[in-house]
Amino acid sequence: MKKLKLSQEEQNKFLSEIATRLSKSFRAKGIDNLSIEDLKKDLKAVPKDVKQPKIYITASAYVKMMEYVRQSPVEISWHGLVHRDLENNTYLVYDALIFPQINSATTTTADEEGFAKWQMDLISDMNFPIEDLRMHGHSHVNMNVFSSGVDDQYQEDLLHKVEDGDYYIFMIFNKKQEICVLLYDYVQNVLFETADVFLDVITEDGTEIATTVAYEIQENCKKAPDLIKFKKSAEIKKSTEFYPVHDYFEDDDWDMPLFNSNKKNIKGGKRKHGSK
Repeated sequence: MKKLKLSQEEQNKFLSEIATRLSKSFRAKGIDNLSIEDLKKDLKAVPKDVKQPKIYITASAYVKMMEYVRQSPVEISWHGLVHRDLENNTYLVYDALIFPQINSATTTTADEEGFAKWQMDLISDMNFPIEDLRMHGHSHVNMNVFSSGVDDQYQEDLLHKVEDGDYYIFMIFNKKQEICVLLYDYVQNVLFETADVFLDVITEDGTEIATTVAYEIQENCKKAPDLIKFKKSAEIKKSTEFYPVHDYFEDDDWDMPLFNSNKKNIKGGKRKHGSK
């Protein structure tokens, strides 16, 4: 979680403090005596009253995006449609659209001419909710999901168009169904990363799928006493040993790597979007 930018008041405070410290340094031992690292740290600090955002993906949008990733042998990218409920600090990704692009094993970039026409067609369509086009997703194929240097630059270029009080979501997927999330929230002035958000897929009736399934497994599944598994295939060639499975059904070990719902949310059976 990171602060996005300094307010004018914070900028003025920063400049005033630097001027004060410069003055003191010159009177003491000169510029080498000046240290502003602690001041920079204070300015970067995220306010304690920041609210955790909840990002929901409709089941249809989730399946569609995962199919993009599954069917493409190389990197692929798309834009997503999002509804924001500012009062409840929730975001609903409800559809995805592929735009004209050029793809390779490690890159996906918009085809400039094709993308410009695609964008103008959407803007010209009076029935298309262009104001909801606030998410960009792309695949890392079989690589880990993280924001690379190229991704960082793309985000920076796109965010120049995002105004104060607005938001934008970036998601990075891979074929292992892992997701990296970056939510630029200009209302709270915070960049929320994967570990900072609650993320789940919901059905049409609002059921939170990952949370509900996690609860059902935790309530109904137990590890067999003699449950064992082979080592990885590469190791089997060297050894015929077995080893016990990790107690992944135990409360203290429970984890949902795909979605960052913490344990306090895995209770009460079927959960609905908007429940607490």
